[in-house]
Amino acid sequence: MSQLARHLLLWSQHRLKSLRATHIPGDLNRVADSLSQQISLRESTHCKLWYSLTEAPLGIDALAHSWLRDLRKYAFPPVSLIAQTLCKVREDREQVFLVALFWPIKT
Repeated sequence: MSQLARHLLLWSQHRLKSLRATHIPGDLNRVADSLSQQISLRESTHCKLWYSLTEAPLGIDALAHSWLRDLRKYAFPPVSLIAQTLCKVREDREQVFLVALFWPIKT
């Protein structure tokens, strides 16, 4: 997504006076929301192997499985599962690239 955002910014630099990202709630943006939900995880992923809360090649619920060894791993858990993910990483002695939100109000 960052590459796409970069290309968009470079393209718009000489074509638009301004460019701004705005969140539109799903109930006010039904067409785009429904289109985004039609794409399955298999079509939108950049990884061949992953766990998910729904369908996934490795299974459902990554915290309930032993992770494959000798693979580079990354995790982007919901805020509510960050502590559990860190516990699993420590217990299994894994190395994981963790993507987590910086949310100072919640700490």
